[in-house]
Amino acid sequence: MTLGTAERPVKVLIVEDNPGDAELTQRTMGQSEYQYDVSVLEDGEAAMDYLRGAGTEAATALPDLVILDLGLPKKDGREVLAEMGADPALKDIPVIILTVTKAERPLIRELGIHPSRYCSKPLELVRFRGVMRDIVGS
Repeated sequence: MTLGTAERPVKVLIVEDNPGDAELTQRTMGQSEYQYDVSVLEDGEAAMDYLRGAGTEAATALPDLVILDLGLPKKDGREVLAEMGADPALKDIPVIILTVTKAERPLIRELGIHPSRYCSKPLELVRFRGVMRDIVGS
């Protein structure tokens, strides 16, 4: 499945509470051959409002991809993943996990997230680009 086309950019939701990490992620995406329509939110509660089309953060359309930090305020990334997985309208949206430590990797496996779907922070640029290419261009 290819997410983006020449006529339609890939719609991406970045959920990251660190502005520097969100900016680095966007810059890295900007260096690829794909076009992106990016929204950035700083907490899990706002992300779920966005995904469900509720509140002030409501999305006009569901994203093609979510890039999710696990350590978020208000509602952490684990809760966001669980809620997305339980919602038939959201469960098939691809998610890339951004994780700070290797200690979180067992949790990621426990949640059933394939190892090819997470990147360590600070962002491993080559790995992140490869994961994006696999998801967006596959």
